[in-house]
Amino acid sequence: GLLFGVQPGGRLSGMFSLADPMRALIPAIGGILLGISVVWLRLRKFRTPVDPIEANALYGGRMSLTDTFIIVVQTMISSGFGASVGLEAGYTQVGSGVASRLARAFRLRRNDVRILVGCGAAGAIAAAFDAPLTGAFYGFELVIGIYSVANVA
Repeated sequence: GLLFGVQPGGRLSGMFSLADPMRALIPAIGGILLGISVVWLRLRKFRTPVDPIEANALYGGRMSLTDTFIIVVQTMISSGFGASVGLEAGYTQVGSGVASRLARAFRLRRNDVRILVGCGAAGAIAAAFDAPLTGAFYGFELVIGIYSVANVA
């Protein structure tokens, strides 16, 4: 809104023209910033951040809070500069990352960590869309990967 001059309550997608044609460069600037952040992370030898689905499938639900922070910042940059991506990646990353960290703090079993990470992602989706069942289905289908009575209980 601020970068494009959108009035409070208005939508960028509802604008027919920009008051200043130079504002059309704003998404490109955001893309350049994202590219710089990726190059900087690679030069610093950071590995590719792990999302909740990959964490549950490959690492037993273990997620890094550093990865969480990186994805949240990159999501804020891309959305803030007008990229047509949703904020859901940042939401699910925070919910799952915090859940994973709590699970490690309580020394939970691998399966319990996976379920808690799924709950974190499900809660984030439910809050983002104000749709609790959608969040639950997201958690079961995509993050945990299985529907079972034991997981529901």
